[in-house]
Amino acid sequence: DAFDDYLEMFMQFGYVCLFSSAYPFAAAWALLNNLLELRCDAFKLCQIQQRPQVKRVSSIGVWQGAFSLLGSVGVATNCALLCICPRLRPLAPNTTEMEWVLIFVILEHIIHGLKIAISYIIPDKPLRVKQGLEKINYQSRLALTKKLVSKGKKNL
Repeated sequence: DAFDDYLEMFMQFGYVCLFSSAYPFAAAWALLNNLLELRCDAFKLCQIQQRPQVKRVSSIGVWQGAFSLLGSVGVATNCALLCICPRLRPLAPNTTEMEWVLIFVILEHIIHGLKIAISYIIPDKPLRVKQGLEKINYQSRLALTKKLVSKGKKNL
């Protein structure tokens, strides 16, 4: 079921995204888990089950917003974990609690700004794909107009 697959990925992404500063090896364990699961799913699909029915969709739907929100919450969580970490406090011994809150807010805003800037810099569709789609649309419009013109000449 696609919902269960997305939910599993969402949960794993959440653990890694929210707590990676507290446990840096979480990403490595998640990668190892994904590689193992990929091999198991490939074996299951190739050896045990029949090919699943393909359902064409244009996007991952509501999950896109959920993953995006989780990424933003993860930025805030990791910044907060870093600011309350007792190992970082000796680096700035004269810093007050209010200054740590200010550091948290500034750091969180900088990272969110970088995240937004990167999302604008890197397009959703690569230029080659965009040009290919435009070419296909142009050719289909051209073929359609030729067909309509030839149909019009036959009717005369």
